[in-house]
This record gives sequence, structure tokens and C-alpha cells, in this order.
Amino acid sequence: MTINKCLTSINHTALKRSASNIEYIVLHYVGALGDAKANAQYYASQYVGASADFFVGFAGDIWQGNDYYTHYSWHCGGGYQSNLEGGGTFYQKCTNRNSIGIEMCVRKKSTKTMNATDKDWYFENATVNAAAQLVAELMKELNIDIDHVIRHFDVNKKICPNPFVYDTGTYTWAGFKSLVRNYAGLSAAPAPNANEIKVTFSGFPSSKECFINAVGGIAQRLMQETGILASVVTAQCCVETGFGLGSDATALVKVNNLLGMKVDLINNTWKDYTTWKGQSIAKRTPEVRNGKTVYITDHFRCYDDYEQCVRDYEMFLLHVRNNKGYKYSSVAGMTDPAAVIRRIRIGTGTADEPEGYATDPNYEAKVLRYISEYNLTRFDTKGEAVATGKAKKFIDYLTKMDKLMREDIAAKKNWTYKNTNTSAISKTFDEARAKGKRKVNCACGVYWGLIGSGVVNSNRDGIQWYGNKGFVFLGDKAKTDALKYFDLITSMKGKTVKACIQDGSLKPGDIVTYKTFAHVNVYLGNGKSFDAGHANCSGSGEGAKFTKWIGSTPYQNYQIAEVMRLKEAAPAKKTEYRVQSGAYKTKGNAVKRSNVLTAKKIVNKVELIKGNYIVVLGKYSSKANAEKFAKDVAAKYKIDVSVEKM
Repeated sequence: MTINKCLTSINHTALKRSASNIEYIVLHYVGALGDAKANAQYYASQYVGASADFFVGFAGDIWQGNDYYTHYSWHCGGGYQSNLEGGGTFYQKCTNRNSIGIEMCVRKKSTKTMNATDKDWYFENATVNAAAQLVAELMKELNIDIDHVIRHFDVNKKICPNPFVYDTGTYTWAGFKSLVRNYAGLSAAPAPNANEIKVTFSGFPSSKECFINAVGGIAQRLMQETGILASVVTAQCCVETGFGLGSDATALVKVNNLLGMKVDLINNTWKDYTTWKGQSIAKRTPEVRNGKTVYITDHFRCYDDYEQCVRDYEMFLLHVRNNKGYKYSSVAGMTDPAAVIRRIRIGTGTADEPEGYATDPNYEAKVLRYISEYNLTRFDTKGEAVATGKAKKFIDYLTKMDKLMREDIAAKKNWTYKNTNTSAISKTFDEARAKGKRKVNCACGVYWGLIGSGVVNSNRDGIQWYGNKGFVFLGDKAKTDALKYFDLITSMKGKTVKACIQDGSLKPGDIVTYKTFAHVNVYLGNGKSFDAGHANCSGSGEGAKFTKWIGSTPYQNYQIAEVMRLKEAAPAKKTEYRVQSGAYKTKGNAVKRSNVLTAKKIVNKVELIKGNYIVVLGKYSSKANAEKFAKDVAAKYKIDVSVEKM
């Protein structure tokens, strides 16, 4: 893109600023019929009391009229200038000092009148395309998000740029911003027919409590990973959707968007972490602007299910950046709901000038009221682990055994308790059913589950007690053999089963033995256990008939001896790549380097990593993305940048 220069030394402030002060790009129309070069020369030649940073001509030519890195132009000041509804959203937020002004040259069908309220002003297509390309370049250069690309009308209600206020031309304001998105490489934010959206919608919740439990459970699980309070995220979902039942939110709930997640969020600077797959819908939505509720049309993300949405939102909070750095990442690990929602609403702004998630000034109060009224802090406790890997296979097979055993009982094929673990009992569950040898005890039921699920591979017979501790091993003299498959957990010894469930130390799939009597069962989670002992028989002693194997955990008030926990393969480490510009032995040198980069408008952070202070520019899950970012930064700013595997 060629940019011609005719810089004013008259019509700008004498005060200086840095690029880090620039947060908005404001679009104007010149309100007269001159071309870009003539306008630039006019403002450079004499005092006018107004100016702009760029002028875009009829043929798409661009003229820069001010050095916006050092001085700010006079293009959007003053009080309200019309009574039109919908404008003034950024009044006293966007100012000359923190913005860039772009004037677009304009045509008029009739010159009999030249009023701002005339509706026959229009832009040439070349002007619109060049302006959109210029805006996209400035967004990248100054790290400005699409939501901060605004009209003069949005600042102080001036009918400017006229064709984008009345939307009378070929391009509407929404169409212009869509063009900017294309040039900036952002998602185009289409508005497809609802029938084209392929998401799974399981129906609206039957009640508030149903919705709360569904979302709260998801947020509780994610909290273990992200550190973001589940109570706050759950309350936000309730506020945004009216507990999944609100009429204003119906369209978004149908596409599993519970948090008002829009297509363009801070230029998608967190795209390496998003779970969104690219589908979207257009929807009218209320926003509070200058104390008034106005309706705008925006584009919202579609998700496969609730969890994908909540995870996407939490990834947004952790990784999104603006020109001041990471916007919300400090919420991770906070334990006070009020502090969390305050940070989410304010972002990197202040209480008086918030730059965060919601426009409603009462948003914090609503979230906190729901947290209190519906006791949502109950989701902030450490949630029970969900069985995965070998533990899940083990539990699934035990569940299958219980189901088939109940079917046998219904068919008058009784299962009975046999107080032995040798030849009287079959080696596998399938063998017992096939031969009609339906006898079992607590230890052998566990053994059948282990062998049948394939989580252990032992040719030894039965399960053997270890001394008088109640510890169970596979086969004869099999302690060594057992410890190939299990970790021996002794930290729960002497505690009751109930206490260990409540504090989360007992995990689904754990094999539990008891301190005061010879017994073993398997904890399945959610207060249930697999127990092939007398607790699930209709009688007692040898030959007692079973009614079930799975139910509420028996012996909750009895003390644990030891617990056997299946060993899982270590999870594959997620590879990430760090883009950095320098590693230093002292923090002082790293900070100096950081300050140099900040002055160049490069977002960075100093981190202590393996004894060195690293100036980090970004982290990526994709090596290709990291290398592309590093290459772009190095080329643009002429600095040394490297990519390191984390």
C-alpha cells in the first residue's frame, strides 16, 4: 500500500504521545467534494483548528496528513452534535489523544444543498476498499481490535461519516467492517441461515436448577485446569441466557453459546487456544451505551455443546491480549468471586473507564447476586475426578457385570455369595455365567473386573490377602506382580470412606480395603461402589443371594486400610512454542530489553524460566504459527527473535 505524505505542522497538538496511547481508529467523511491530496495540502498550509491523520481519495489514493506517532490530530473532540439514536457509544472514551482519524473523500448526487443531514452523499468503491485496507494495516501495526474501529458518530453523535450513518450507499457500515475483517485476515462473520448451522441442540433446560447443575459441573471440571472460579462462570451463563430460558437468548442457546461469545474478540489474538470451529449466526443484541439500552446486530459463535463454549470463554480470558498486554489472565487463581468479576468487567481499564467483557454497568451486581442466591460457590470446591484411561475401562466392565447379573436374577438365575477364592469360584465372570457357576465374593468380583476389562494381565489364580492389613493382591505371592499394575495409596489409612470421598482423595476406580475387617470393594464415583459382598445380599453367610453389585457406597463410616489405584501411563506432554527476544541472567537487563520492545509497541512479558529471565512475545501450540509470528515481528521491527520449544 502506497502512502503519500503531506504532514501538517500546524493543525495538531503540541503535546506528544506514543503509539501505545492509540486505542481507536475513527472513520470520517470530509463533508465537501475535494480529493485526498487537496485536503491534505489544505490542512498543512494554514491554521484550520481541525485535522486528520489520513485522507483517502476517490481513486483509492492515500495521503497521510499527520505524524500520528508523535502528535495527535483534532478530529473527534467536542460535545454531542445530534439527537440521533444509537450514536455516542464511545463518548469521552475515545478522544483525539487516544485515536487516529481517517477522512474519506465523498461524492454527492445533488449539490443544491450540502447539509450533513442530506442522504445523497456516497463513497466511491475505490475509496471504501482503500480505507478498509488502511484500517486493517493500522489495526495490525497498533494492535487495535475490530471493536475499536468506529465512526465519528459513535464518539459524539456527529452525522459522520454520513453514508455510514444513514447506510444509504453501496457499502453499509456493517459491510465496511466486514471488508476490514477480510483485509485483516479475521473471520468474515457470515450470517448463515439457522438451518445451515450444524450443532447438537438437546433442548432447553427443564428448570433453572437443571441449567445451573449442567453448567456448574462443566465449570467445576474446567476450574481444575484453568484456575477460573466456577461460580463466576456459572453465574455469567445464567445472566447471559436467563438460565437458558430467556427469550432474548433463545437463538444463542440453540447454538450452545451461553456467554455471548462474538466472532471477533480482540482481533482473535488467542486463536491458537480457541475451541470454536468457525460457524456463526447474526443476532440483534442489547448493549448499554451512555446509560441507554440500544440494539445492534452482531455475529456470534456456534458451538457443538455447552462445554465447548465454556472452555472457549475460559481460553479467551487466559490468553487474549490487547496493546496493554494480557487482558484478563490475572483471574486465574483468584479466590474471591467479586474480584474475579470485577477484573472481567474492567479488563485492562479502570472502574471509571472499563475495557472489559460487558457493557452493562450493573453486570457485576447481577453476577454476584446469582452467586449468592443460588449458592454457586458450591461449584468452587474441588470437583470429583472423572474416571479416564484404565480406571474408566475397569468401571465400565464392572457396570456391565452388574447389568448382566441383574438380568440373570430377573430370569430366575440367582447369584450367591461364596466365602472362598479358590476352585469353587470361576476364573472369569464370563466363565461363571457360561457354566452356570454363579458364585462370587468381594475379592473375586474385583478380580473379575480387572481381568475382564483387560487393565491387568495375570495368569495367577484368585486374589490373596496380604497379612492382616486387608490389602489385596493378584495371585499367589503376588505383591511384586500387583505393584506392576497398581500404586499403593497409604495416605487414607485410618480415615473413613465418607471423609475421603468428601475431600476428593478417593478417586473413581480405586480399590478399597478396610482396617478392621476383611473386605474389598471399588469406588465408582458419585457416592457409588461396586461391592460383591454381603452388603448387597438379601441375607448373610454362605449362599446368601445377591440383589445387586452396584449401589450407594456401603461401609462409609468404616476406616480404610489401603487403597489400590491403577497406574496410568503418563499423559503426553502438550508441546508449546515460545517466541522470545532475548534471555538474560539478570532481571534488570531483561527489563531494559522489554522496555525497548514496549516502546516499539511490541507486547511482551519478562518470565523467569530455568534460571534465565526471558523476554516472551507469545506462546503457541503450533510451531508453524510461532515461526510465522516470529518472522513477521523480526521483519517489521528489525529485531532478533527466536522460537524455542517449551
